[in-house]
Amino acid sequence: MVAGSLASSLYVGSAEELIEPQEDNPRGFFERRDVVDCNDRLLAIADRSWFNPGAGPLPADAAARSQMRDILGRLGNGPWLLKDPRLLLTWEAWQPLLGDALPLFVYRGPGAVADSLEKRNGLPLDYGLGLWQHYNRRALGILEGREFVAVCYEEVAADPERGLETLFAELQSRGVAADLSQLRPESGFDRQLDHSPAGEHSIRGLLGSRQLALHEACLQLVHDGSTAAGPAIEIEEDGTVERLQSLARAFSSSIDARQTAQELEEKRSELAASVVRYDALHAEHSALARAHEHSNEELAILRNSREELMRDLADTSAKADLLFHQLQLNYDKLLSFSESALGRCQAALGRLYKLITGRRHRNTAFEDVQANARQFFEQYPRPQSVAASTASRSRARLLLDALAYLLAHPAGTLR
Repeated sequence: MVAGSLASSLYVGSAEELIEPQEDNPRGFFERRDVVDCNDRLLAIADRSWFNPGAGPLPADAAARSQMRDILGRLGNGPWLLKDPRLLLTWEAWQPLLGDALPLFVYRGPGAVADSLEKRNGLPLDYGLGLWQHYNRRALGILEGREFVAVCYEEVAADPERGLETLFAELQSRGVAADLSQLRPESGFDRQLDHSPAGEHSIRGLLGSRQLALHEACLQLVHDGSTAAGPAIEIEEDGTVERLQSLARAFSSSIDARQTAQELEEKRSELAASVVRYDALHAEHSALARAHEHSNEELAILRNSREELMRDLADTSAKADLLFHQLQLNYDKLLSFSESALGRCQAALGRLYKLITGRRHRNTAFEDVQANARQFFEQYPRPQSVAASTASRSRARLLLDALAYLLAHPAGTLR
């Protein structure tokens, strides 16, 4: 749950890159599959495993180093977190590629570790205590002379608010961009999920003197908060590795069976999660299909409306063209008449009439229409055929037209 709290502000990987949560750990392990696979491969090359750790550093071949570089490259340039207990066994292979990465030592007491291994993997308490001893000895050796941050899991679980505040402050003081304000409520501590409480008092009788000394040394390491060498502790060959190898041979079949069952459970969880994702994608696809069908229907309606509008526009354009043509012809005829002898005669009579009646400064409706026609042809061209035919008319014909008008309108002519 410490890793889950840190994952709120440190990158651990995408959901697809992490080991699936399990029934006993529904919030997840925050361990990358590729890191676990890489460490298992390194251990298997040396005929070791997490429950048969062996002694001495592990070699890393070119393929393993390439895989490690790919993993670190996928973490990006921001602050990140790698979590896997196997890193204590494969540290020498990883360390040259980690640069100035800051180790975070999350210490759990021997009782909690042994109890967890018994429940999860079916290991006897003595076997679990031996693994706890070996892993923590490895941790002290790795941290010696190195800058690090250490925290006791049980102390953080007892007072999560204070424990996490202290942890995040320590990380920030070492330059790690861990922001406690980004901690999501679902990522915090839940005591109901702590299936392996410390139980140190009930298991203390099973601890040997070296194990008790190691326990005290780890607690001192956490409480001192030193960034110099870790607390001094005598680490010598006491048969722990040989005892673990013997227990591994005895329990390998049982461990393999449980591990296979766990892997099957992980696959089942992955399958269930895939089914959930498939159902969500199917529902999303169905919704998109319905939306697409609805969009097609709306598009068909819009197309029909557009076609109707285009037909209306074509009709309106045709009518407008017809009206424009008629207006153009009428204005042209009007100006042609005004420019003829009869028109000029009528204009002169009109000016004489307005002079006699005192309306010289008032335009008649006919004069207003003439002005509109002239403005119209300033903007639009005047039909050349009509203008040419008008110009070609003979003076005799114009005189005859004028006389015909006088005979047809004697009263208007006299006025």
